[in-house]
Amino acid sequence: MPPLTPLVRPGRYYREFSPSIFEACTVVFLTALVVSSSLLTIGVIAAGGVHVNVAVESPAHPSDAICTATGSNADSIKQVNGPGCTVPSTTAAFVTGWRTVSAWAPLTFAGVYVVWFGVAAALHLLSRLFADTPSFGDTMAVAGWGIGPLALEALLSLLLVVLAFAKIPTNVPLTGTISTASSLLVAFGGTIRFLASVGTAVWQGYVWTFGLKRVHDLSITRATVAAGSVTVVLFVLAGL
Repeated sequence: MPPLTPLVRPGRYYREFSPSIFEACTVVFLTALVVSSSLLTIGVIAAGGVHVNVAVESPAHPSDAICTATGSNADSIKQVNGPGCTVPSTTAAFVTGWRTVSAWAPLTFAGVYVVWFGVAAALHLLSRLFADTPSFGDTMAVAGWGIGPLALEALLSLLLVVLAFAKIPTNVPLTGTISTASSLLVAFGGTIRFLASVGTAVWQGYVWTFGLKRVHDLSITRATVAAGSVTVVLFVLAGL
């Protein structure tokens, strides 16, 4: 039985089915929806869980030079600014800046499409070095399926944030395996995210390599060079 998608065995999939730009558009749309929704949810969760009191300069307090003035005019200066000098020089400000993360959701949605077109263009240009007349539509179809793994990476990031900001009632403590697993996920969240990014890049490279090999009739070496180059550049840019 042939695979249902090229995410598992792209070589065999494209041996059985022709590349479909409609399928690629659907995959990219769903991926953009998941990625942007995950970011929006992360912003909402963090906005409700992160509150910071920071010290900022009080506008009612004159400068230290005025309040500590000396000399012939010191008394008159202090008399005018005396009430202000009694006000503390700093005041507390309540900050919930994480809400701004949510504003990036629409841009993230559009950004997934930008990545798709950019990847497709790069894969096509590199394929032209090894194939006579590769079809850009076929390249777009292959590139679109390779965007799909970003959705799973976004969901994993959301899971880590949910665990980090989870509020467990004190009368219902987590114990045993669930507690241990939750603590480990939070403690090693950065490492897990990095490994997830590496895994996503490898998965994308796999889909693009065997997709290009099949639809453009490239050798495995040439397809690996083309797809691997794009994958590495995309991974580095994502980490900046």
